[in-house]
Amino acid sequence: MKENKITKLYGSNGFLVKPILQARNIKDADLYLVFTEGKNPMYTRTHLNRVINGKRPITIELAKAIGERFGFSWTEFYEVEQSKLKRIDAVPCKEHDFRVVFKPNLRSFYCVDNIAESHIAIASENETYGTFFGNKTTAVGCYSKNKTSPTDQNIMEQIASPLLIKTTKKEYYLGFLTGFYIPVGQTEPVISLTDMHNSRLITFKQKNITHLHIADFCYFHPHWV
Repeated sequence: MKENKITKLYGSNGFLVKPILQARNIKDADLYLVFTEGKNPMYTRTHLNRVINGKRPITIELAKAIGERFGFSWTEFYEVEQSKLKRIDAVPCKEHDFRVVFKPNLRSFYCVDNIAESHIAIASENETYGTFFGNKTTAVGCYSKNKTSPTDQNIMEQIASPLLIKTTKKEYYLGFLTGFYIPVGQTEPVISLTDMHNSRLITFKQKNITHLHIADFCYFHPHWV
C-alpha cells in the first residue's frame, strides 16, 4: 500500500490538537490535572482550554510535554498527511456573480476525507470575506470531478442543491439549482441557479449545458494550511 507523505506545519494554528487528543482518547481532564494543577503549573486552565480547542497555537514545549506524558511523538500536532490537503482549483469570476474560473492557486485547506484527487475545490480568493453562493460565509465547496449528464432525471435529483455546470461555451457556473421548467411561450426547458439567499437568478437552456458536477462536501470556515 502506498504510504502517505507528511507535510510538516511547524507554527501550527492549533487545529490539529483536538483531533489528535480524541484519536488517542486523551481526556481534557487528564491534561488539566497534569498541566494546570500542582505547585508549578505550566498553564492556567483557561489558557490550556483554548489550546485544546484550537483557539490558541500549541507551543512546541507543550506538544513535547504531552507527547512524553502520553507516549507518542509530539510532532503529530504539526503534521498532516498530504492526502488530507486540498488545493483550491477555482475561484469566482470578478465580472460575473455565478461564473467561476480555473487558475493556478497555492492555497490549501485541511479536509477530513481524501478528496484531493477526486474533487474540484472552489472558494473565494479573499480568505476573510469569502463569498459562498453570494453570501458572506467563508467556505469551500467540493464538487465531484465525475461528469454527470444533464438529463431530466439527473437535473431533477439536484433541485435545491449546490451545483456546478459547464456550458457549451466552455464556461463554468456555480449556484443552487432552484428551477427546471419550460418558460411560457417557449418549447425548450431551462434551469435556474440562484445564490444562497435566493436573491439573484441566472437561467440556462438545458441544451446549452454539457454536464454537471455534483457537490459532495461543503467546508465552512476551513482550516487553511
